[in-house]
Amino acid sequence: MKVLLIQPFSMPQSLAGDDTSMFEPLALEYLSAGVKGLCETRLLDMRLEKKLSQTLSEYRPDIVGITGYSVHVNVVRKIAVEVRAFDPEIKIVLGGHHASVAPDDFLDIAPDCIIRGEGVFVFRDVMVVYQGKKRFEDIQDVELNRQGGTVLLRPSTISDLNRYPFPDRELSRRYREHYFSYWMKPVATLRSSSGCKFKCSFCSLWETYRGKYYVRKPEKILEEILSIKEECIYFCDDESFLDPQNMKELAGLLKKHNVKKRYHMMVRADTVVRNKELLALWKEVGLERVFIGIEGYNDKLLKKLNKGTTAKINEEAIKYIQGLGVSILSDFIIDQEYDREDFKALRKYVKDMKLSSAIFTILTPLPGTQFFRNVEHMLIDREFEHFDVMHTLLPTKLPLRQFYKEVYTLYKNSSSVSERLKFISQFSLKDMITVIKLYRKVMAKLKNNYKNPGLENINVQAG
Repeated sequence: MKVLLIQPFSMPQSLAGDDTSMFEPLALEYLSAGVKGLCETRLLDMRLEKKLSQTLSEYRPDIVGITGYSVHVNVVRKIAVEVRAFDPEIKIVLGGHHASVAPDDFLDIAPDCIIRGEGVFVFRDVMVVYQGKKRFEDIQDVELNRQGGTVLLRPSTISDLNRYPFPDRELSRRYREHYFSYWMKPVATLRSSSGCKFKCSFCSLWETYRGKYYVRKPEKILEEILSIKEECIYFCDDESFLDPQNMKELAGLLKKHNVKKRYHMMVRADTVVRNKELLALWKEVGLERVFIGIEGYNDKLLKKLNKGTTAKINEEAIKYIQGLGVSILSDFIIDQEYDREDFKALRKYVKDMKLSSAIFTILTPLPGTQFFRNVEHMLIDREFEHFDVMHTLLPTKLPLRQFYKEVYTLYKNSSSVSERLKFISQFSLKDMITVIKLYRKVMAKLKNNYKNPGLENINVQAG
């Protein structure tokens, strides 16, 4: 049985696309690994080649599996419709974040199956069903529901990550040289944990994983790292250091085995403050870049977001990481209630903290969050492509065009020329050119989008 796994592309109107990073489709590589010996698999990464018709004609799959986030909903739907038109007998299986939290958005296109949540083992069971060797009702540890001709499956328990096979990176072999994160290219992606203990209002992760945090054994992570050919590795955990002892043991193993890699990880500010020695140890073994969700420049917004940290803790974490010589990619969330003084204060904060690599995302009620359920009736924009954290879906205090102009100005003027030069001077000439090109590309896209004539007559005020 032949399975085609598809990574969708982002539409041009989605700003948080693949301009600054494009990671290997790790979820699909896990699915491929899970059906080894049972099915033949092939990947179509449509971010890099949109040859759907050609691939269907050449490969003739029996099953097509498609993943995606909320920004991909319309693309996923279009792909599924094209697959069905090509051959109605092909089984279509949907998964990924949006299908997990809002499966009803796909029911009208009648996929054969929707897998909600962690799908490695469930996907294998579904393949066995389609081979005629069992029934859906025979699959254990899942919640089963039928909506018309679609079977919906959801694991009733969270699987032990240590039971998972290593991702099938051969699946993406012909694309791997194109995966990158800023100047890190090519970059591999690795998962060392899942879930989160915190309950930020803008995030669905804690609901998906029921407020728990799961880790892989350090020995298993080391084994996978040793199997990765790329020098650069991105840890795709939402927070890699919530189990300090686990990460300390892993760093010790990397040091013992003299592993030479360059790492990019996500970490909370309060985790940094509580575990300074651990971050210093990781700097020794190759930590080069961290993503920190600062979110707010003051305690008011942090409290609103239920972030569980403070402005003082954020500042302490920033200064410590900078002192280590580790590059910081910091994220700030822009509240729709921001006025010009708030934007001005945020620009000053970023400059004062010397954050030369900051991104600014707009507070977005993402499907699957309590925040979305609370404000769904207030949405002024329901285009899936705009669930990209770069468009406002809610009314703004400032006139909409002015709000977007302020966002653009944040990106343009929040760091001094000297800080930018200091930042890019850390890199080789090749990496330096890459960073400059990426910056110009993103700024051009932002400017073009925020000057959209369609916004000229919109002046929505927050109530």
